Amino acid sequence: VLYGACVGEAAEPCAEEEPLSELAQGLFRMISVETLLGTRWPILAALDGLKLAPYADSAELTCRGVQNPIIDWGALQDAFAPGGDWFVDGERLVYDRAFQANWLSAVDECTYGFAMVALWKMVICAETQAECVSQYSILVDDMLKHNDWREVVG
Repeated sequence: VLYGACVGEAAEPCAEEEPLSELAQGLFRMISVETLLGTRWPILAALDGLKLAPYADSAELTCRGVQNPIIDWGALQDAFAPGGDWFVDGERLVYDRAFQANWLSAVDECTYGFAMVALWKMVICAETQAECVSQYSILVDDMLKHNDWREVVG
């Protein structure tokens, strides 16, 4: 797999996209998110540098078509998008009272969106109160192990 062919501002699509995606999927199935966050190896930076085509722009995956959603899933996804302020833009959504009161229903309403909530809280825990990281990372790990990683990360 030629990693270098899939990074940067290449005008051509990444010819190695499928083998590279399979490699990343294997990584996520073998190693926990906590381990990836704690390693000195720049694994997450390397994955972030990939320029892969959007995997799926499905209303089912993004939950943008949900009528009367418990949380504005589209706004939460936008908070995590490049150029967004994940902390500020996500905070008001993650701590919304209606969401807090109905979080179990939110899991069913938008599973991948709920994973973004868990990821948001996991990062806050990692920066402020490390002992709570595992209660959120377990959900993210489960999603990455049992789903296509490209669906999970959007």
